[in-house]
Amino acid sequence: MGKDMNIKPENEDYQFMRETIKKRPNDRRRLFSKGLMLFIGGVFFGLCAAGAFAWALPEFAERFAEEKGLVSAVKLTTASSDGQAETEEKENTVSNTDLNTDSYTDSYTDSYTDIQGGIGLTQDTGSLEKDTDPLIKYQQIYRRVLNVAKKPRKALVRVTGTSGQSDLLDASILHYEQGEGIIFLESSSCIYILTNWEPSEKTSSLQVTFADSSTARAHLCQTDDATGLSVMWVRTSELSDSTKKAISVVSLAQSFVPEQAEPVIAIGSPSGEFDGVLYGIVTSTSGRFSAADAEYQLMITDIQGCISSKGVLINTKGEIVGVIKKNIREDVNVIQAFSIAQLRPRIEQMINKQAPRYLGIYGVSIPAAKAASLGISKGIYIEKVDKDSPAMAAGIQRGDIITALDGSPVSDMQEYSTYLQNCENGLEISMQISRYSGDGELGKVELTVKVNEK
Repeated sequence: MGKDMNIKPENEDYQFMRETIKKRPNDRRRLFSKGLMLFIGGVFFGLCAAGAFAWALPEFAERFAEEKGLVSAVKLTTASSDGQAETEEKENTVSNTDLNTDSYTDSYTDSYTDIQGGIGLTQDTGSLEKDTDPLIKYQQIYRRVLNVAKKPRKALVRVTGTSGQSDLLDASILHYEQGEGIIFLESSSCIYILTNWEPSEKTSSLQVTFADSSTARAHLCQTDDATGLSVMWVRTSELSDSTKKAISVVSLAQSFVPEQAEPVIAIGSPSGEFDGVLYGIVTSTSGRFSAADAEYQLMITDIQGCISSKGVLINTKGEIVGVIKKNIREDVNVIQAFSIAQLRPRIEQMINKQAPRYLGIYGVSIPAAKAASLGISKGIYIEKVDKDSPAMAAGIQRGDIITALDGSPVSDMQEYSTYLQNCENGLEISMQISRYSGDGELGKVELTVKVNEK
């Protein structure tokens, strides 16, 4: 048989291929490029982190300062002994202009715009005493009104609040709310804006538009539920030099006591349209607005208003003397306003984010003649007590008459409110009360009530 050709001899050598793995030579250029890219990336991310930190630092610092009580409290200006205002931050005075037509002997030339009719008024007005035409006198008086309102109008702002999130994928919508306000105080770092507009709970950001149409981010200090007023602030560092020159600050009147026939000027949106100017007189000061633990005097004017009237009242010196009250009744067609003298303590609380002291009492001052017939010198008649309030918990009832707090007599709601707001939260005060018994006799009761915050 022949040999099987597929069988190899035992001593036949096998040939193997050997592969050697060698290290790739170092590419210095490539290593340098990678190192450079890492370095540039590190610098870029470092700058981003530093920018984010610099942007967030003021917010965190401010919140920390507020929480720790390191932010200086702002105090509104007070009147000196001679009745002149002592300005703590920045003096803002408008020259006094008498609106009585019989007192003018001066002549002047100026150009204004009649914002009601859109008519340009430019001519020598002359002396009001020389003109006998009633229409000419009216035109000249209105120009004088515009002259007084010229600087305060530069303090008017529009406030826009946004809520919701914008997402192009699900086409969600941002909700806008608009209000208006006026700059009334300037500190070393902020300007403060008073507005009779309440941002809703869903409002996530606030923006202010100034007289020169520039905008800035605003921050809410606090809102007063009773009056519907809010105070906001804007950092002056976020305002350009041109904006700072374009705006003004209108001071709150120091000790204005409204009287009948007192001339007042309404600015803001007194007729429902922004930047309107109307004027008239105070016809009554007997209006009242009751709130928990407070009663506000209302100035009733002869100025025609509407249900959307907003803004402030200024006097002939250009100072704020009242804040126009929201009109919730269509049958009331004249402008009513809160007296700024009574609002000042609450405004100061809002600036400093201090919660108002609260007992939950609605009361009215008892007239002197009625008090005498009841055998008491003075007092406050309680019309209503809030449910689950500190006053209710202490046993205070509707129909009670408060005669004294901690032994100090109180004659009206203004004295009561001032005393209460000066109390510390949690303080227990003694309240002296006259109360009718079941047999109709007026007896005396003393109750202890604990001051709370609202």
